[in-house]
Amino acid sequence: MYKTHAINELSFPKTAHEIQARRTPDHVVYGGAARSALLEAQSTPLIPIRDIDEIPVNQVDGQSFFTKIGDFSIDQALVLGNGELTLYITDQAQEAAAQRCIEPTDDRINAARKLEELHKAKPEDIARYKRFHRVRTNLAARALYLAAIAQASGVEMSVNMKNHPLPQQLSEVHQFYLGLRIRKSLYVDEKARGPYNTTATSHMLDKFAEHGLMRPLPNTEVGSIVHFCESVNEQHPQLQFFGSAIARLVRHSSQEPYEKIV
Repeated sequence: MYKTHAINELSFPKTAHEIQARRTPDHVVYGGAARSALLEAQSTPLIPIRDIDEIPVNQVDGQSFFTKIGDFSIDQALVLGNGELTLYITDQAQEAAAQRCIEPTDDRINAARKLEELHKAKPEDIARYKRFHRVRTNLAARALYLAAIAQASGVEMSVNMKNHPLPQQLSEVHQFYLGLRIRKSLYVDEKARGPYNTTATSHMLDKFAEHGLMRPLPNTEVGSIVHFCESVNEQHPQLQFFGSAIARLVRHSSQEPYEKIV
């Protein structure tokens, strides 16, 4: 069970105003918008809201909703109310926001470590390996992406993966998930700062290298980013780059996507 706290919209007035203008009545807001409300309530400089993630209030099943929405402690937050808004957060979310730290929840760590145990118990099982291979790269890449997006908005946030399994060498990194984050960050860069901007993407690529997920690029100019995206697409033809002017420069492989083993 999570211990939760209720915070009135007076503690996050700017985020509340934007949520009120964009939300659907009788829906609960979560994700980036709720995270922004939490950070504003902690006196953190505003991080622009890109999208409103929401779900009908009658589909929110109490405490278990925090488990479903939160890969990271700082995401265990939701906003609801048809007049005055209220932000509901867990103890863990409050602490993560106060420390400006992105860290996986205990539930996500336990699930990943269970996959690791299953893989070690039967290493010849390709399906088990692939699931574990995906998880240990994906969550780390997402955490570093969030930190980079915040940094591009002038907010420094640390990343602490705690005891979540991580790739120990470059050969263990699932590059598909690096490419996925690059595609998303290029979209965010363009939407926030215009075509061919790479502010958040450059921060993220630096963080990927610092945390051992890739070798440092010669630079983070457009040509180097496009070349890296092409190398990822060569390995993972199913990953298409789109959504930004830079992504549209990527020459995609003519290979057929590999059969997925789940």
